[in-house]
Amino acid sequence: MESEAKKALVIDLERKTGEVKSFKDLNRFVGGVGLGLKLLEHYQDQNPIVMSVGPLNGFFPFASKTSVVLMDIGVVEDLYIGGNLSQRIRFSGIDSIV
Repeated sequence: MESEAKKALVIDLERKTGEVKSFKDLNRFVGGVGLGLKLLEHYQDQNPIVMSVGPLNGFFPFASKTSVVLMDIGVVEDLYIGGNLSQRIRFSGIDSIV
């Protein structure tokens, strides 16, 4: 059985465009941090900010953080946002926002 591809809302602030993209090659990356780091690598030329959620976000009460991964002066930063952002991302049908 083939698993569903990870989906990311990719927003280009310069062009003022956005689209949902599917990434089958990202299925092996579990959790917001793993997915965020891989998307950061994929879009590194565009200096992205990546917000991602893990598979339990929105379903398990203690999995309520959104992972934010970005590059700051050549150093990868991994930050977390609380609140209900992770639920909104999860139930919109995407795994990440780039």
